[in-house]
Amino acid sequence: MNVVAFDTFRNKEAIMDVNGKFVALDELMAISDVISVNLTMGRDDKPILSKRQFNELKKGAIIINTSRAAAIDGQDLLDALKSGKLGCFATDVLWNEPPQEEWERAIIELTNVIVTPHIGAQTLESQRRVASITAENILRAFIEVN
Repeated sequence: MNVVAFDTFRNKEAIMDVNGKFVALDELMAISDVISVNLTMGRDDKPILSKRQFNELKKGAIIINTSRAAAIDGQDLLDALKSGKLGCFATDVLWNEPPQEEWERAIIELTNVIVTPHIGAQTLESQRRVASITAENILRAFIEVN
């Protein structure tokens, strides 16, 4: 697999670990078979993927969103899915939960869309970490009381 990345922070160590290279977002869209969206977002941030990026998309590509739903313009996503430009979309998050807008419902009804029930963090590792932090907090509370 050839790994390419678009990253405003250009984490050189991470990309070197996988023998990848940094490219512009438009190039990433044009050459990638699978695109994983992994970013943090503030309330005022605009979607990183919208009509312009979908126009650059390699036909039939797959997008997996593990970020906030707002990272992708939902209506433009729907258009890309319905046109066949985007082959498949997988996500763990929706714009509204449960979906409220007509376009949201249309997205999750498509056969080329996979939506998991917002449980992406429910890995064995994360559950162990939560259990450990919880135990530490309980012990700290007992120590403070005594």
